Amino acid sequence: MFDTRTALVLGAGASVPFGYPLGPKLIDNIAEGLKKALKRSPPETWPTASFDFIGNLYDIFVDYVNMFWEQPMRDRLQKVAAYLSTASHASIDDVARTNPSMRRIIKILVALEIARASYEREEFRKNKLKPSRVLFRRSDENWYARLISKLTEDCHEPEDIYSNALSVITFNYDMSLEHYLHDKLPASELFRKVEVDRVCRPLHIHGDVAPKCHPVAT
Repeated sequence: MFDTRTALVLGAGASVPFGYPLGPKLIDNIAEGLKKALKRSPPETWPTASFDFIGNLYDIFVDYVNMFWEQPMRDRLQKVAAYLSTASHASIDDVARTNPSMRRIIKILVALEIARASYEREEFRKNKLKPSRVLFRRSDENWYARLISKLTEDCHEPEDIYSNALSVITFNYDMSLEHYLHDKLPASELFRKVEVDRVCRPLHIHGDVAPKCHPVAT
């Protein structure tokens, strides 16, 4: 248990063990996925086309994706894909910062890439949201499991867990920690009826990527 007031500050590396790309890898993933989608889907098929790297898009992105269906936007996307393919930037944030004309498109593509890593692809194609199995695999790098172990340490009654003095501040957009806590904490008999958000509710400094309908959406 966290008996004394404790704050965890999470950067991009915190999500890497759970399948989220970091730095140049994120840029490469977006460039590759975008190029494949543009090559496969001519403009006349865009209203019904899916992006390789995410499957069927859900409603929260529809208004943004609609702009992709026009030829001028296709040209802009091809420009972004070509730029990202040879970019030497250390991060996608640096790309957006130094290329104002690409900023809006890059934000959308980052959101899509985070969603791709967050959910099972086959379920996603059915418009169902099931957290990626990578999140729950056993691994020495799975520090979420160790966090839960610490949160539940010395808890003998369900209410004891609310005595934890933990705050989590994250610069990441993904909600993998929330998914893990909501799945694993109630899995134990002692904490089956625990209000997970009272135990730990991470603060996303820059916002988060989660569909509004999802139970862990902020």
